[in-house]
Amino acid sequence: MSSITFLYLAFGDNFNNHSMANFSLLTFKKFAPANARFVIYTDRPEYYQYSSTFVEIRLMTKQTMEDWQGQFNFVWRIKIMAMLDSAEKDLGHLVYVDTDTFALQDFSSMIEKLDQEKCFMHVRESLLSEDKALMKKRMWQQAQNKIFGGMIVNKTSAMWNAGVVGLDSKNKIELLTKALLSTDEMCEQNIEKWLIEQFSLSQALSSTGKLEATDKWIAHYWGNKEEMTKNIHLFFSKIFQEARPQNEILSLIEIDFWKKFLLPKKKVSFLKSVINSF
Repeated sequence: MSSITFLYLAFGDNFNNHSMANFSLLTFKKFAPANARFVIYTDRPEYYQYSSTFVEIRLMTKQTMEDWQGQFNFVWRIKIMAMLDSAEKDLGHLVYVDTDTFALQDFSSMIEKLDQEKCFMHVRESLLSEDKALMKKRMWQQAQNKIFGGMIVNKTSAMWNAGVVGLDSKNKIELLTKALLSTDEMCEQNIEKWLIEQFSLSQALSSTGKLEATDKWIAHYWGNKEEMTKNIHLFFSKIFQEARPQNEILSLIEIDFWKKFLLPKKKVSFLKSVINSF
């Protein structure tokens, strides 16, 4: 089977993000092929000692992060730079995943598609021209009919979710370079910065005509992080108290249990919470 690298990026002092990353890594280890490679770019390597038996930790210094933000100090440019750095260093296909993800099933069929030079993002969200979200409407108003990274923004331009970005070994550097150029040119022209890197990746990968969704293989619980992280902490607390070996822990991860947290939990107003307490 073709080689593949699963790539993570986790930086900063938010302990929950690092806990989510460790949990995600275990789920991907559970389903990934034996020859899969795992890499994490982080400024907090101390949080990954448990995963270090199968994960390569790449330290991000303060200087590296500043350099990767570029001349316009756009923090999420770091995401594309980490992918590009890995694409240049690691052989085979590349799959970047956000920390708030977990694997759902075996990746064999996804790797077969990468072998066919298909590419992936998590899900297609909307056409930028039709999205009603305020920031996306502003981005469309500012960017429509303009060219960034050699790609025109028009009514067919779609926003895909960048919680997962999957690239085949042959085209990964070219596509990431195109997305990086688009990101820099949008920053230079003062386009609404919210989701610039996500839209640039969407444009670059869509330009291949081979972009597909990954929600069949990978769950992304961005809408319910609070409940998910509580259960992740309980999970790690239990396995550490019981001193479970790593190979046994993988068998304890029951995906059907974790699927329950994929749907955003309805928020109860303060008034209703008071009424319900009586």
